[in-house]
Amino acid sequence: MSPSIPPPQSQSQSQSQPTIIPSIPIPEPRFLTLPHKPDSPISYTFIPSSSSSSSSSFSSSNKEESKNKNTNTDNKNLILFLNGLGLPAESWIPSIKILLSKRGFGAGEGGEKGIEKGKEDGYSAILTYDRFGQGPTTSRDPLDGTVGRERGHTLEDVVRDLEEVLRVVVATHISISQPSQEQEANKEDGINLLIVGASIGVPLLRLYASSPTRPFPLSGALLLDSNIANTPYSSILPAPDSPAFTANPEKYLGGECSEPECTIEEYTASRGIFVRMFDFDVPNKEGLDRRSSPDLLPSSTGPRLDGGGGNGVEMTVVGHDSGSFIEGSWERVGVHRRVGFLVDRFWKQYNQDLTQLTTPEKCRGPIIAKGCGHFIQEDDPGFVAEEVLGLMGRLGWLGW
Repeated sequence: MSPSIPPPQSQSQSQSQPTIIPSIPIPEPRFLTLPHKPDSPISYTFIPSSSSSSSSSFSSSNKEESKNKNTNTDNKNLILFLNGLGLPAESWIPSIKILLSKRGFGAGEGGEKGIEKGKEDGYSAILTYDRFGQGPTTSRDPLDGTVGRERGHTLEDVVRDLEEVLRVVVATHISISQPSQEQEANKEDGINLLIVGASIGVPLLRLYASSPTRPFPLSGALLLDSNIANTPYSSILPAPDSPAFTANPEKYLGGECSEPECTIEEYTASRGIFVRMFDFDVPNKEGLDRRSSPDLLPSSTGPRLDGGGGNGVEMTVVGHDSGSFIEGSWERVGVHRRVGFLVDRFWKQYNQDLTQLTTPEKCRGPIIAKGCGHFIQEDDPGFVAEEVLGLMGRLGWLGW
């Protein structure tokens, strides 16, 4: 039986009623300094947990809070939202506001924004940040253009930066209540980390989890439409004169799906669009050289995400909606629907493989974000908030 795809859906189809974003103040981004790159500040936003004295009425205009250290003294759970290449940290704000509202952040006494009186739900600390060349982080990575970095900084460099961002934020904003002697020597000990990664944020999450220098292990992971880390688009869609194509051109030009057939000229043109936009050697605003991606993450099934001691992590794998992706690729950049189907089919299998990154009993998915294209947090921020809540529940973070 020939495989088929669901009927095309618009990106807003999952939201027949527009998502209402709660009116919750979010702190303005501030800047931190990485010890190994002191002249290149990084923009970040930290929201303390509901157990912190500074959380009950935090405000985007509260400048004094940014000066306080160790403001999150009771709860050691931290949710990190990790950007893709296409959207900055600001793209997470609608999901974060919905998440906060679902965990009790609303109108307090006198209309002041804070924890609702009588609410016991609470919420964990939240962190977002912009890598070099993203959002308010206008600094460039000082490694760009140096020996060995002529094409820009590498994925390994980004992971090291991520580790340092976490160390700085934890040292600045999160303290351990009554630390043991061992914790006193390492104040990062005891932090529970949930990472929400979108697009290339997923490969970065995976590299962080396996890094021998990570400051603390992963507790949970939400994988939002992962970037395909092991195969370039020029291989997913082989060139028309390649042996892979000439051995079975019908596989690429027609049949096997409900999408209309395409000519070899249409296939070549659409393939060129994807390759020029997304292949690993294509430059990007971050100056991130992604060419090492297939070497660093050659398998979509491993290595497993280590939660410490060889334990798997609680994980949810999410994929885009096929119809929205195929139709959106046609409408926005002119990719023939047949070629969009070919990429989508490969991507579906990749997301399926990612479910093996943890133990079966700790994995949810792959699930489909209905009506969403690749940028799921932009297309349906409420969906992202619900999936984060689900992971928090599985981690036992929903009650105090």
